[in-house]
Amino acid sequence: METIKILFNNIFDFFDPERYSFLFFKYKPLHIIIIIAAVFFVYSFRVTDSVYSADTSKGFIHALLDNPVVYLPNYLTHEFAHSVVGNLAYMLLPVPESCNGDSGMCLAKWIGVAAGNGVETLVPLILFFLALRLKGGGLVTPPLLYWISTTIYGAARYASDARAKAMALTSSDFITNFKPGEANGDWYYILKPLGLLEYDVIIGKILFLLAAFCFVIAIFSAYYYFTHMEEITKRGIAGKDWNKEERKKQAETTFDNIYQGSQSGQTVKQEVSETDIEGKMPRL
Repeated sequence: METIKILFNNIFDFFDPERYSFLFFKYKPLHIIIIIAAVFFVYSFRVTDSVYSADTSKGFIHALLDNPVVYLPNYLTHEFAHSVVGNLAYMLLPVPESCNGDSGMCLAKWIGVAAGNGVETLVPLILFFLALRLKGGGLVTPPLLYWISTTIYGAARYASDARAKAMALTSSDFITNFKPGEANGDWYYILKPLGLLEYDVIIGKILFLLAAFCFVIAIFSAYYYFTHMEEITKRGIAGKDWNKEERKKQAETTFDNIYQGSQSGQTVKQEVSETDIEGKMPRL
């Protein structure tokens, strides 16, 4: 048990040395209840049924998670990953003749297809962990968590549509477009070789739930940082040993000296000046 604890501490020391992430927030029971309720509220607006009916009006939650602001960078990253990672996979891995064609599949082709959603999510995820390693970087994690939620949300939509093929698709050449039912999406080729194609809707729902969680945690993190700025600052001063009493006291002292020193100095000056005045006043 001690070995596992040391292992997890080492992992957190590498990825989150200042313990800025939402895993180390001081949650109250009410916070947990609100978060769980909010996650299922957002999840209830998933667009699985709308995707199957090719409905374009998917509601406010959909607009938050799939809009031009996030769609463009996600789309460009997605298609860029297809091209770059796919070409590298074809160069480095053996490609049998059976892999050619629309129905053929091999490891190189599978990697190239999976790289779309994979790299699309990996980019904000890497930035998220880099932010956690920077002093004060936790403050930029809420928008990064929101970005991650949008990439997972997109993956959930396409995974749910793997068999139905009710969504219009765009090729990685940025030119060719396919109407609903004309072509298989990425998740068809991701799930079929794994024998998971018949579970596409279930996998989509899991991804929808994960996207809802990241979205809600992004909002809660922004709220928490705003309302617990002093705690977060002291935690950053204390470093990775922030939970040890000695380091807590040192951090509190340092915080008081930095952020309250001027106020203390003014109090001392005021006391000194009052003493001087009393000394100069004639005694009766």
